[in-house]
Amino acid sequence: MVDQAKNKDKFLDQVMAQIREKEYGKKYQNRGQSVHLIALVFGKEERGLLDHRHELM
Repeated sequence: MVDQAKNKDKFLDQVMAQIREKEYGKKYQNRGQSVHLIALVFGKEERGLLDHRHELM
């Protein structure tokens, strides 16, 4: 969760970097299907989804 909506892009960058660094999708790569990496950002004040980022592995 982020405190302000203006910080969402910075937070999405950090989250996607962590997903790639920790290789969360690696164990699913050899299944013959596409692997999608998805980051979601929720706002405290907005109480909902602010933005998302998607990458295909």
